Amino acid sequence: MFPHSKNVKISGGEFHVTYGAKTSETAQKGKHIFVQFLCLQISSIHTGIELLQRKTAPGAVHNSDERYDPPKCHPQTREAILQEIMDWIEDMDRQTRFLWLYGPAGAGKSAIEQTIAELCYKMKILAASFFFSRSIGGRNEKTFLITTIVDQLIVSIPEIREHVGNALYNNPSLPTRSLEAQMDALIVKTLEAAAGGVDSMNLRPKVIVLDGLDECGDPESQRYILKILMNSVSNHSIPFSFILASRPEQHIREAFDGKLLSSLTTRLVLDDKYYPDDDIRMFLQSKFRDIKDRHPSRGHLPSSWPSDEDVERLVQKSSGQFIYPSTIIKFIDSHRHWPPDRLDIIFGISPRGKTTPFAEMDSLYLHILMSASDNVNAALEIFAITLFLQHAHFQITPRLIESLLSLRKGEIFMILSDLHSIISVPSPDKRNSPLWLFHASLGDFLTDHSRSGDTFFLDSGVCHRNIVNRIVKLLMNPASGSHFHFPYSTY
Repeated sequence: MFPHSKNVKISGGEFHVTYGAKTSETAQKGKHIFVQFLCLQISSIHTGIELLQRKTAPGAVHNSDERYDPPKCHPQTREAILQEIMDWIEDMDRQTRFLWLYGPAGAGKSAIEQTIAELCYKMKILAASFFFSRSIGGRNEKTFLITTIVDQLIVSIPEIREHVGNALYNNPSLPTRSLEAQMDALIVKTLEAAAGGVDSMNLRPKVIVLDGLDECGDPESQRYILKILMNSVSNHSIPFSFILASRPEQHIREAFDGKLLSSLTTRLVLDDKYYPDDDIRMFLQSKFRDIKDRHPSRGHLPSSWPSDEDVERLVQKSSGQFIYPSTIIKFIDSHRHWPPDRLDIIFGISPRGKTTPFAEMDSLYLHILMSASDNVNAALEIFAITLFLQHAHFQITPRLIESLLSLRKGEIFMILSDLHSIISVPSPDKRNSPLWLFHASLGDFLTDHSRSGDTFFLDSGVCHRNIVNRIVKLLMNPASGSHFHFPYSTY
């Protein structure tokens, strides 16, 4: 039975063996061979799947235990952006297959991605997810991206399980091959094989959520991932839509600006369009209510605490970025401390002592600033001008800064190329457009030596003196700054 057979596939059905006087021995042999064949098939699939699961990053999945209690959107916040993403997912007539969600550091991208992943999971349309993390092995590199996605696909699209298992059994080295080879062998080819007669494939989950692309390895790895995904969609028409979130790093922006990927992508930027201050205010009010309801001394906390003015002050300090309010709430929500005292520390009314209320934010700022190590001194000079002239009457533009710092035309865009997640920089053809720091709290970090350290500390006295000297020098040299009209300022 099955002599010299190749690529045999048996799925379902019923098998009956009829024994005659002369054929019973042959039938028994056939039955024995058939059972052996089925056992071999099952064993090879099982072996292949085991091999796959040894080469994954299970902590990167949206509902993994490693990511227990992940950041997600607070109830009744982010409703506009969430609805816009879900509308894109459910639009059967859209022409794009990628949705790129981007915004400044701390804007809440991961919380939005987590919420979208959970919504899609409940709706049974989530095919897979991967949440990168710069500080966690396996999730801070590209190595396990495809295998982790495939490990989820064999559950969300069970029709491919057999083909994935056999592919890995026949080629155990696949998990060590390039992402391109893995994509082709484990996703493209297995989907093609499974689709060859399975009508239900059209009803299977189609959404893949990828968060924190900027936290994966180096820029080259990030560009490579986008290239692999783009080719899989454009060359092989795999049936997935990808929702990606990242900071607007230059190399990622350039990749999405490419002709083909740009035509396949819908972009959503987290800016003032979505009224983040309203959401942050709602978040803070809700969290303060929770603290007053759960704190051991809840019966003795002032009913008027915090005041509306305190909440509004925190909203303004947040600059539309959720990392600030989430950080200060974690600090205030301590059962071992009097909450109003903790808020006074946040406002600088009480000394910090050994407490570190902004540790999470400081870590983020340090990471971003260190990524610009080649240009860090020049970048700090730009930050100083932007920070200390913000209350004067100057419009702070790339052109003004280039004149003040004697930079070559366009050099400022090179210096700030790795810092777009903390400073808004206009495009190079708009040198007279304003630029500004995304985070009001960044100024607090830079001017506090205990937080920024020797490398990034900006001494306000020294910075003021240097800026004044540069302005005077520029005013006394009309040839270099004649295109500027400096207004009177008490600065």
